[in-house]
Amino acid sequence: MAFCTYPETTDNIPVINSTTIQHLNLTQLPTTLHQYLTNNPNLNQTIIPICIDGANFTNPDNPAPDIYIEMIEKGCPEITPTPTTMSSLKTYWRLNLKKLDKQIALIFYTSKSDRLFSKTFLTTLSTLGSSICLISDQKFDNIESISPHYPNLIDTIIKWLRREILET
Repeated sequence: MAFCTYPETTDNIPVINSTTIQHLNLTQLPTTLHQYLTNNPNLNQTIIPICIDGANFTNPDNPAPDIYIEMIEKGCPEITPTPTTMSSLKTYWRLNLKKLDKQIALIFYTSKSDRLFSKTFLTTLSTLGSSICLISDQKFDNIESISPHYPNLIDTIIKWLRREILET
């Protein structure tokens, strides 16, 4: 497995060349990303990436409860009442997640190739703030998109995480 470094970072942390990763099914994305971050203390100590499969949304237009559950399972603080709308999730994001020691990054993907994210969902998602990425060929204003067909998907996500969180 080849390694490469990125000159734009001051510490030149090696990033695995993802030639074997590029062909993985997107259902393996959370595990693969977690494995990479576990071996990268600089990122692991500063970021909580939360990978969310849009194919499992109960309500594709308003998946706030599904997103909130994923966030809680990854260690975000619980609140009462539970966010049930994208608007209440936005309030939760801004009031509760800015105080954490680690920064949250939401990474949305869909494990079913015939599924797209709803326009209603993307519109409200774009108002949540930064550190949100779609692993999708869909494009939407104010949301970073990375094609799931990108040859070095994990490397590209890591570059985005560095840019989005470590360099801000």
